[in-house]
Amino acid sequence: QTAYMHGATQSLMEFLQLRNVSESKIIVFFITADLASLYAEILSESAVSHHIFESHSKLGKKMRKNALQSFEKQPSGILLTSDLSVGSLPCRGVTDVVQVGSPSSKKAFADRLALASRCDGTAQVSMLLHAFEESFFADVQHEACEPVNFAAELSRIDGSRRSPASTKTSTPNEKVLANAYYSWLRYYALHPFLTSMSKTDRIVEAKQFAESIGALESDGLPPAVRHHMVQDMGMSGIDCAAWKIA
Repeated sequence: QTAYMHGATQSLMEFLQLRNVSESKIIVFFITADLASLYAEILSESAVSHHIFESHSKLGKKMRKNALQSFEKQPSGILLTSDLSVGSLPCRGVTDVVQVGSPSSKKAFADRLALASRCDGTAQVSMLLHAFEESFFADVQHEACEPVNFAAELSRIDGSRRSPASTKTSTPNEKVLANAYYSWLRYYALHPFLTSMSKTDRIVEAKQFAESIGALESDGLPPAVRHHMVQDMGMSGIDCAAWKIA
């Protein structure tokens, strides 16, 4: 079964509250390695911190390998990744494969489904999307996909029965927050499935993302974007009150 919902940033925490994390084995794919690093820090002081494993291109080969091996050996846990080949990921005992944000291609999403099918055919695939990404869900929708409002599900669950995954989290440092914002902005600025969305709207959405992770600075704006990054994203000359350029 494949599910999706809006508000990808907050909904991952809601998703984890709906799972008995101590008895679940979850692989979470982020759209960038910087976002995987962000959530590794956010969850580092949570009640499930000992269940968190991190493996992506921002880490050295040895650290990636050790994380994958440790995750494979554990009966439960959460593996945070982004850009690793699904063929290299352990699947024994995996109960959930989660995609946070729309993947960069339909093939990438198909790979998530293929990974779930390798997990004894019982793993659920969940795709957590922002509202502006609905078009991607429509493109990949099939009879196994259905929308699920995790927030509504949470409201029906007694607080004592929720997973403690998000009851206590740490605040990432400024560099981690800034890198997460930059990578989020760049990813969606160049996303091939958002052709109907203006560059200005993407900048506005990026500011909302920055606010959701606590990355706004004292002036109420996200960290300043460098000129070379603006050019790389094809956003030169865009005058928008939702960002600042240094």
